[in-house]
Amino acid sequence: MLLYPATDPSMSMPSMSQNGSGYFLTKDDMAWFYCHYLPSPAHRADPLADLIRHPALAGLPPAIVATAEFDPLRDEGIAYAERLRSAGTPVKHLPGAGMIHGYSGFLGLSAADRESNAVLASLAGLLGAGS
Repeated sequence: MLLYPATDPSMSMPSMSQNGSGYFLTKDDMAWFYCHYLPSPAHRADPLADLIRHPALAGLPPAIVATAEFDPLRDEGIAYAERLRSAGTPVKHLPGAGMIHGYSGFLGLSAADRESNAVLASLAGLLGAGS
């Protein structure tokens, strides 16, 4: 289960600019995280860090990819889900309409949040049943 995954260290997807300020997680936050997690720009291009451009994603386990409409990471999460699906991995994408980054932690603050978390919990249970 991938909740609003960071899969593009280049930070080049449109949602990074579209939603890069005013929605909790910012583009500046992500730049800070990448500077600390992958201080060398060369490491950011490594396929183990740059999952959008990883050459071989076949053979990965089924995935649930949750994104949020107003999240700088939205487009890279969607792109990663599509890459996994193209590689033959069963993927369920939950788009998080109207949501911001971190919504799964806002337990019970809104009806949309409760519904999204219920779906995530249900799907997580289905994945666990097969293991």
